[in-house]
Amino acid sequence: MRIVFALLVLALAVSPAAAEPSVRAFSIVEALEVDEQTGNKLIDLLTRYDADVDKLVRTRAELKARLVIAHRDAQGADKLLLDWTANQRAFAALEDQLLARARQSLPGQKAVKLLMLLSLTEATPPPDAPPPTTYATKPPSRRPGYNPDALFPPGSPNRPPCDPFASMHGCRY
Repeated sequence: MRIVFALLVLALAVSPAAAEPSVRAFSIVEALEVDEQTGNKLIDLLTRYDADVDKLVRTRAELKARLVIAHRDAQGADKLLLDWTANQRAFAALEDQLLARARQSLPGQKAVKLLMLLSLTEATPPPDAPPPTTYATKPPSRRPGYNPDALFPPGSPNRPPCDPFASMHGCRY
């Protein structure tokens, strides 16, 4: 049973059908194995949830675009920060409402399974979106030969003079 569930979860996460809200909701309800009446309530609930999340994601994208010019306008920056905070709170409130409504029809274990399935089937960014820049993809630049853990870094006044005959490899700095 666990293997079947794991395969279903993977199929939902990878399938292109997971992007359409009604298909995603139907697949999640099917994986929860609930009765028909509860399933219909959950499909309606999840479809509305996905539509509301989509609106909030679009609003967040608009706010991110406004971030570029906000540093030049003091009043605009304050308004932008208030809008950003309101958007974040709306996300949190939406998730709280979903969980509260789902708990009316589902026992605790199924509600946890619902949250897990929702997180696994979240929409992924489009393939043409630029990848996020992180230190893993772009390391910070350093001067060649610089070791921050060295006792006497290059250019230090306390560094002893180099004696090329002190070791077999000569001076390395």
